[in-house]
Amino acid sequence: MRAGRLRHKVTLFAPTSSVTALGEIETAHTSLGTYYAEVISKTGTETKDQDTLVSATAYTVHLRYNSSDLTDMPPAAYLVFEGRNLKVLSIAQADHRKRILTITAEESR
Repeated sequence: MRAGRLRHKVTLFAPTSSVTALGEIETAHTSLGTYYAEVISKTGTETKDQDTLVSATAYTVHLRYNSSDLTDMPPAAYLVFEGRNLKVLSIAQADHRKRILTITAEESR
């Protein structure tokens, strides 16, 4: 991965659960860090959900591999890119040599 391609900053968030004093389970999102990334927008789709039209844009995000294992991300994880919340669909090692992580994400409006 060439460093010149990592020109965007993204912040990853993962859900965490905690128990309140009353015994209720509360879910919050914790930041896993801010990383330099290459963000590529892919395709846009539109679907009809009941009476509203929902548009979605797919993104591919490339990060440099780091020591924290991001490949085991919970289902409700998301990342923030230029003020947009992108739902993380999958994270995988691109080359299986611990150099590049590829994230597939989606933005819904």
